[in-house]
Amino acid sequence: MYKLTMNKNTKTRPCLIICFLLAVSLISLSLEQTSRVPLIPYNSHITIGLYCFGLIILPLYRFSVSMRKSILIQIFLLWLLFVISIMSALWSYYPYLVLKRSFIIFLPLIILSLMVFSDKRPIDTNITVLTIFSIFGFALSLYGLILYFFGSNLLTSEGHTIQVLQLGPVVLGQRIYGHKPFHRISSLAGNPNNLGAILMISIPATITIWLTRKKIRFLYYWVYLYKLWR
Repeated sequence: MYKLTMNKNTKTRPCLIICFLLAVSLISLSLEQTSRVPLIPYNSHITIGLYCFGLIILPLYRFSVSMRKSILIQIFLLWLLFVISIMSALWSYYPYLVLKRSFIIFLPLIILSLMVFSDKRPIDTNITVLTIFSIFGFALSLYGLILYFFGSNLLTSEGHTIQVLQLGPVVLGQRIYGHKPFHRISSLAGNPNNLGAILMISIPATITIWLTRKKIRFLYYWVYLYKLWR
């Protein structure tokens, strides 16, 4: 078995800042209320702003990309697709929607490509990304399971079933789908399919960290079980 080692240098790297921005944008776009309304208002605008901020801070950290011809061609083609996508708004019936989705789709791809082609410590960066996904999936799973076991079922005026749990002034809620005893929870993802897509990434991420970080392997074992139990 190969052993991955982490660099002990604590100096802030631009790749870690980009990972943090992408994680915040993931949370902003993923979380929904029981009414399927985004939990964070103006989430798409916040996400686009974070992506633009990520592109701005790269030169401040002397972010350098390899000048190999193959890499430059890939980055150029990605930018070209981005420009074409933006230009397609000119003949679209929904120009604003096309512009918004073009930024949301292509800006993170551009940022990630720049990070991949310039990162001098890819193992450290990958472990950081996997940790973010693992914690995010664990938090969603734990939230959904608490409501599943301790929440009360209510039927909305639209005919949807939700589970609520009141903790003082705070009211937690989630939509559930299906019929007893096969209810499918949605946590804060708004839909079981969305939650499942997140866990498809976070469960393998948890397993990877569990195999590489022996000191906290026991903790990630329980995190993994929580996610499977959802």
